[in-house]
Amino acid sequence: ARAYPKTPEPEPEPMEEDLSEEEIALRATKKEANAAKELGNAAYKAKQFDEAIAHYSKAHELLPTEMTYLTNLAAVYFEQKDYRKSAETCTEAVAVGRENRTDYKNLAKAMARKGNALVKLDELEAAIRSYDDSLLEHREPDVEKRQKAAKKELKARSDLAYLSDEIATQEKEKGNALFKEGKHVEAIAAYSEAMKRNPKDHVPYSNRAACYQKLMEWQLAVIDCDKCIAMCPTFVKAWTRKGGLHFHLKEYHKAMGAYNGAIALDDSSEEAKNGLERVVHMINSSTSEEEQKARAQRAMQDPEIQAILQDGTMRNVLSDMQTDPKSANKYLSDPEIKGNIEKLIAAGVLSMK
Repeated sequence: ARAYPKTPEPEPEPMEEDLSEEEIALRATKKEANAAKELGNAAYKAKQFDEAIAHYSKAHELLPTEMTYLTNLAAVYFEQKDYRKSAETCTEAVAVGRENRTDYKNLAKAMARKGNALVKLDELEAAIRSYDDSLLEHREPDVEKRQKAAKKELKARSDLAYLSDEIATQEKEKGNALFKEGKHVEAIAAYSEAMKRNPKDHVPYSNRAACYQKLMEWQLAVIDCDKCIAMCPTFVKAWTRKGGLHFHLKEYHKAMGAYNGAIALDDSSEEAKNGLERVVHMINSSTSEEEQKARAQRAMQDPEIQAILQDGTMRNVLSDMQTDPKSANKYLSDPEIKGNIEKLIAAGVLSMK
């Protein structure tokens, strides 16, 4: 059998006759201080907080170089809702601990307890610093959780304090003026600031899309239009702007959808009607086979087109139309199928010629 090394026996405590008078006195003091601490613990558990304070205070007076008595005192003050005193006592405990080279875990505990008290005092920045100090000494999951919660709350308050409808309006107007001057990059900054000041206003997204359009940042412009429409589905300008962007990108099925969306909201919109006419003209105009193929390939990457082609009903419809082109007429009476066929034609995926 394999022989394992024996665990070394712990060194025996020195006998009193081996200690100096000073060491004997210190041992007795420690014993008395720890006895007072145990009485304090019992009183704390029984929620007899005044008694606990008396016992922990006695322990600290007997052995002022031991930080745990102060940390325990801080816990009692916390339970009594005297958060300021709790935080101050934790600060004192850390000072004692550092001076006497206390274990890092005890230091971390006192720092975290101070952070808890400061949160109760609504001093979040100071609390976060205390949690940070604690985590530098020792990583504790609960302290990390509290630190993140304090940071999240502080950010939420900062964001809320930043909100201002008045400043948002000023920034939006500033953006409009810069746009008219052709300073599109500067206008983007102004519209972005307006969004931060009033995140509920949809108009700056449409306006910023116009700036991106001027800078030929087409995809960013589309993203802003989509955001604007998501915030306010009845905002016609965003629909027509979106239609124009997709038209430029030769995504005619998307352009058609956007212009139809605008017309559904406002059938008197000349911009939407003219845009739709341009789309229909481009779809019906003769294009080279190479261009048609390239447009169809781009459309096949569109999740909406993919979904239509993968739909069971539409697959049957397309199969019938391929076998008998005249069968298309019977399907066009169904609004949903008709709409899908129109999208496929507009995308260049399906030809009715």
